[in-house]
Amino acid sequence: MTPIECVPVRRAVVELAQQRIWVEEVCMKFHITPDILSAMLEEYAAHCITVGEDNKPLNSYKRHFINWVYSQIRFNNADTTRDNVSTAKSHRDAEYVRFVIDKLQRPKSY
Repeated sequence: MTPIECVPVRRAVVELAQQRIWVEEVCMKFHITPDILSAMLEEYAAHCITVGEDNKPLNSYKRHFINWVYSQIRFNNADTTRDNVSTAKSHRDAEYVRFVIDKLQRPKSY
């Protein structure tokens, strides 16, 4: 049995971005472009470093990334739900994409 290789999150993000089929599937699932996915992966890498989950197998990163995206969608839609706005899946996905684009356009504060 081959041991599962753990990789640093920054390397994982690069490797995931190079997996054409995975990129296409994720983009279709969330109705986003590869450029938006790339920005989301960078945000995800920062999240992993922040919570100390920055060295694990690539498949774990894939699974965690999808779960992280869904949690970001739910978090971002908490306000719209209170305002009685439709919470259909396509609406949530579109809201999250707008949230990410807005966040990426703001200067980073350290």
